[in-house]
Amino acid sequence: MNILVVENETGAMAALLGKLSDPDLIVSSSPAEDAVAQAKDKRPDLVIVDVAGLPKKAGYKVCRKLKLEDQTGRIPVLLLLAVGDHAAWKELIESGADDFMLPPFDDDALQAKLNLLQRQQATHHHLLRSHTHIEQEIRLSRHMFEAITKRQREQVEYLEYWTLAAGRFSGDLFIYERTPDGRLHAFIADFTGHGLSAAVGALPASDAFFAMSRKGLGLREIVTEINRKLYELLPTGMFCAATLLSINKDHTAVEIWNGGVPAVLMFDHEGRLKNRAVSSSLPLGILPPEELFAQTAVHDLTGIDSLVVCSDGLIEAHNAQAEMYGEARLIGAVGHGGGSGALLNGIRNDVLEFLDGIEPHDDVSLVVIEMQEGGVHG
Repeated sequence: MNILVVENETGAMAALLGKLSDPDLIVSSSPAEDAVAQAKDKRPDLVIVDVAGLPKKAGYKVCRKLKLEDQTGRIPVLLLLAVGDHAAWKELIESGADDFMLPPFDDDALQAKLNLLQRQQATHHHLLRSHTHIEQEIRLSRHMFEAITKRQREQVEYLEYWTLAAGRFSGDLFIYERTPDGRLHAFIADFTGHGLSAAVGALPASDAFFAMSRKGLGLREIVTEINRKLYELLPTGMFCAATLLSINKDHTAVEIWNGGVPAVLMFDHEGRLKNRAVSSSLPLGILPPEELFAQTAVHDLTGIDSLVVCSDGLIEAHNAQAEMYGEARLIGAVGHGGGSGALLNGIRNDVLEFLDGIEPHDDVSLVVIEMQEGGVHG
């Protein structure tokens, strides 16, 4: 352990530390005016400032300067105070010091304090490495999800998507693709976990979705293939709750498969609920291919103005009063959502008002497909 002692010219504290039994201890001393420069040069593991032995407030000033510098701000600082210096508490707190000691400064007390600070520093370094690792995972996951969504070959103006992450990054996925015969396929997926663990499943699932949609294959074949890939790839306990939609070329019907996602809601132009497509299967990746129920349901779109799909993170979101948002509130938000083009914003604002700054415990995702009576816009 490399220690820099900031004290007066006697060097008494450095001498005392040098007598400790720790063979790995390296001690050097510095006057107050050179302390910051010495700390930058030596990069010690700990700085000890003998406040009691320095001119009035000089020790606190040294500590503040060390904490303000980028190169020295993370180095722990231990202040040695005088007996009965009760007026020092304000200065101590404002200086940013990590710890302090009161006399007597004997061998045993100093060694115990150094051992404690070493353990704290080891914990700090471990947390810093973990934080760096998490940041790297988040950047990689975000890059992977952005790469997936960029594979969509066209923008569809009547599809709107909003997500609110339960942390730094959402593990929910929304992609869509047009088939050669004009059908529009959409895939709303809620993968177990967040970040990189979600991206592990998103890559093979999106590969199958895009490739099979572009070949013009049907929804049941796509569901079956995605399930096969995830069942073979993902470990036990990881899966993908999902809804797959297929709107036909004439915009008169929608085919839906729902596995573990809240019901797909269908509303007329006045915001009244007209139909629900509830989950009919377990999520993807749980059952072997031969056991998955891949049957879809076809729904007439006559008189339907909008489809609303969401993740369970939206339905199960709780506010500060421990109230759950729930499907009934979502249906009510649609009824007050305004005219064409305003529905998603209306629901989003209602969710955010309900949460009132509370971070959701699970990723929130919302997809709105707005239609005119008898067909999709455009």
